[in-house]
Amino acid sequence: MAKGVGARFLVTLAAFVLGAVVAFSMLPFGLETFWALPMALLVAALTSGLGAWLAGGRHG
Repeated sequence: MAKGVGARFLVTLAAFVLGAVVAFSMLPFGLETFWALPMALLVAALTSGLGAWLAGGRHG
């Protein structure tokens, strides 16, 4: 169980970093700072959910 929790944490952390990088890379292209954080959180949530699903961490 601890292994699954650790993997999920790493996937979530990696997804958040990826989302932040994607959002901040869009800034020079005219994306307002106001949208950068929600975009990063959205990408992180989607990616971490997908990663958890692929890792077999489905709830239920």
